[in-house]
Amino acid sequence: MEEVVVADMLTDRFQDAHRCPIGEGQLLEDLGYLADTPAAQEIINGTYNFPENMCKYTRLLLEEASHIFHECAGETIKTHVSSEDFRSWWSTANEKNRYTT
Repeated sequence: MEEVVVADMLTDRFQDAHRCPIGEGQLLEDLGYLADTPAAQEIINGTYNFPENMCKYTRLLLEEASHIFHECAGETIKTHVSSEDFRSWWSTANEKNRYTT
């Protein structure tokens, strides 16, 4: 029974992106699912032409991503996550606040 509850929670969690403005319409077409497109680079560069009907808050978020990128561009970012890092992070994650049974 617990497996069914967990499976339902995970299904909802991983489908959230399909229900938000970044997961549909022109923005999804421009970014794709991996955001490895020229439009993604334009967002980071601050040169992307946002669709006029775009959600105001999604636009603000993406504009802020550009600002943050430019603030941190000279810093090295560790892209490898070790098994220990992964276990350590998940051992402190609090999912009880997001989902209730």
